[in-house]
Amino acid sequence: MKIKIYLNDWFYNMGIIGFMRILENSEKQNEININENYIEFDSSILKEFGKYYFDYFMNRYDVPKDKLNKYQVQKAYVKKKSDYKDGIKYLKKTVTDVANKFKNDENGKALKGIADTISKVKNQSQFEILDEEYEKFKEVLEKEQVSEKLTLNKVRSILSNQYFGQASFLQKTLASKRLDKQREVADRDYIIPIYEMGKLMDAYKDKDLDKAEECISKYLNLDKSYKDKSIEKVYKKIEKRIDKTKDVNSILEELDSSKLYNCSLCGKFKSLGDDFEEKIFVPLGISNSNANNLFWNFNNKFPICNVCKLILFCTPAGATDIFKGYVEGDYKDKTYFGFVNIDTSVDNLYKQNESFYSKKDKDSPYNEIILDMVQELRIESEWELQNILFVEFDVDGKSCKLNYFNIPRFIAKFFAEKSGEFNSIKDKKFKAELMDLILRNIDIKFSIDKKLRQHIKGGYNALDCFI
Repeated sequence: MKIKIYLNDWFYNMGIIGFMRILENSEKQNEININENYIEFDSSILKEFGKYYFDYFMNRYDVPKDKLNKYQVQKAYVKKKSDYKDGIKYLKKTVTDVANKFKNDENGKALKGIADTISKVKNQSQFEILDEEYEKFKEVLEKEQVSEKLTLNKVRSILSNQYFGQASFLQKTLASKRLDKQREVADRDYIIPIYEMGKLMDAYKDKDLDKAEECISKYLNLDKSYKDKSIEKVYKKIEKRIDKTKDVNSILEELDSSKLYNCSLCGKFKSLGDDFEEKIFVPLGISNSNANNLFWNFNNKFPICNVCKLILFCTPAGATDIFKGYVEGDYKDKTYFGFVNIDTSVDNLYKQNESFYSKKDKDSPYNEIILDMVQELRIESEWELQNILFVEFDVDGKSCKLNYFNIPRFIAKFFAEKSGEFNSIKDKKFKAELMDLILRNIDIKFSIDKKLRQHIKGGYNALDCFI
């Protein structure tokens, strides 16, 4: 079955970009036809999509790699400092934090032994011990079971907290399961319904009744752990209708039933029971059944089809992790997820978000990335700048911080004419803070005042403030 996915609102577009990234990561991007305002693919490519999905996130959030890099940075810090007690303490903590996740097995014991050895380093002559313990640390982290558990826990944490709540494989009862089991649940909930429906619709298109009956029988005979109850109900109705009519057209008649709602997002496919709610996309979804008063005439249905459900399942891959180093507070307060939405072609939207993602380094603040993008687009037109929407969000329990940065005409003109001067500000944090305020159309005089006072107190050059 050929499926067309058209550009839509920013969160839907984020899902499209994520879908494309996942396939590119598995070298399957050639399976997608990219057009001006839509992508097209055959549902048969979804057969292994669950594997592609988890492969993508296990590569993107490689915890062992991050831990080993952190160890090397801290080790270099220890060797540079004459007073290195704090460095040893943080180095030990890096190992201990991992050890605490494996308290009751041999890996945890091995990691605790490494941490204890590190803590015994008292002088420079013992620094070579840190190199030796690094190799041991690396050996433990590279074990498949250790690597998988660390990375999968982080993936689950991000997807659950920021995107889907405890839906599907993100339920707490599945947290201790291995990757293959969690993938099975995701396949059942997001992928198999479309893949199997695609085979059924191909049989209908070919007017092949035997093939259609085979598709229906195969789905209904799947283990119940692979079946969705709502879809099973629809398949049984189709089977009953076909048994009665012996007509392949019964498939479309049942799927076009007025008893099934049209999808509220694409309007093309029917919803087989799902609504657009928190488990579909936490930043914008709500608990429909608990919020009747938010819906006209108390009709809390916001139906969504399986295709759109899959696209929104890919939104985490379309977003970029952002670290705002200039914001006050702890690490959590400074962490956001962002997306750049442009009223343009699929290809350009993808390229701009790839550029955005490539600059997500924690030392390169979000707003500096925005400035880089604005400069890249400067040669296009003010109109082009006005049609960029920057979105950033962070979900904390039931609350969600959701910021939209749209560039009005006068700011677009400013960037088109003065971005070079703005970019000459040397202090990256100060420049990022000013950028944030400008995008939100907030007066920058208070930040300049604060910065001037810091310069006067410290006796620093105030050229950045003058600019």
